[in-house]
Amino acid sequence: MQTNATINHGSIDKLFSMVEAERPTIEKEIVIEEEPLIIEETTTTAKPSSVNEIVEKVTNESAETTADTFIWLIDFVQQLVFKFFANKKKKNRAKKIAGVDGSTRLIELLEQLKKERRNKTTPTEISSEEDRLLLELNDEINDFIEALDLTDSEKKMLKEPLKEMAKIKNMKISPEMSLFIAAAMIVCSRVGVLISI
Repeated sequence: MQTNATINHGSIDKLFSMVEAERPTIEKEIVIEEEPLIIEETTTTAKPSSVNEIVEKVTNESAETTADTFIWLIDFVQQLVFKFFANKKKKNRAKKIAGVDGSTRLIELLEQLKKERRNKTTPTEISSEEDRLLLELNDEINDFIEALDLTDSEKKMLKEPLKEMAKIKNMKISPEMSLFIAAAMIVCSRVGVLISI
């Protein structure tokens, strides 16, 4: 048995509208109370929480060590080079002041003054203009050599760019390399003194 049912769209719409009209509407006002957000800053040193933080810390320490080593090397090289040229200049100027034996005369004067200080005797008066000029030359060159060390501000000026360069270029100086550099610097400084004599 077959039934033919026809659906009238208008009657369905009417049915839905009646259901909607009978449904009670509940209006609720939703109130969200906002509490002030308090962010506490902690100054405790927290342990690195991720591998990236650990790598960053190691990279910074490595870069700082590398920068310190390069600054040490720069200071050493500039001292070695400038001491060599300063002593060379002292010999040449002594030669101009006192002739061919200017360097020898300067050494004699310095030994005489050293001996007088050691024996605590009254220093002999420098009567010769040549001797006075030679001693002034020696003091001038020695003051220059003593002032060669890099100052703290110069080291600081070099350190930050060197640290950044070491990070970017991933430069690391191993303990073995540091030992080699230190040994080379000690030997080179003694060779430099020997050459300038």
